[in-house]
Amino acid sequence: KKNFISFSWLREIKPKKYYSEVHHLRPLGKDNGEDNLKNMIVVCPNHHKEFDYCVIRISLDGKNIIDKNNEIIKKLFIKKEHILSDDNIIYQYHRRLG
Repeated sequence: KKNFISFSWLREIKPKKYYSEVHHLRPLGKDNGEDNLKNMIVVCPNHHKEFDYCVIRISLDGKNIIDKNNEIIKKLFIKKEHILSDDNIIYQYHRRLG
């Protein structure tokens, strides 16, 4: 089954075999993030860690992946039926590790 989001940067582990992970915009656990499509995107393992450590994030308009200086890295491609919650986009944008 194909990933529900096309955030390119997927890791090819064998010819035409890819590995990806799910990143929760609002983390599960103490941040009370939900485990649903409104709160998750599919990324490769390296970019998953960059999201976890707030090195990259989704822009507030939900259209781009940006760095810590708000510079656009890449356009975010999401299928029409996958709608991220505005609250989760805002949360992950302002989230900083303490």
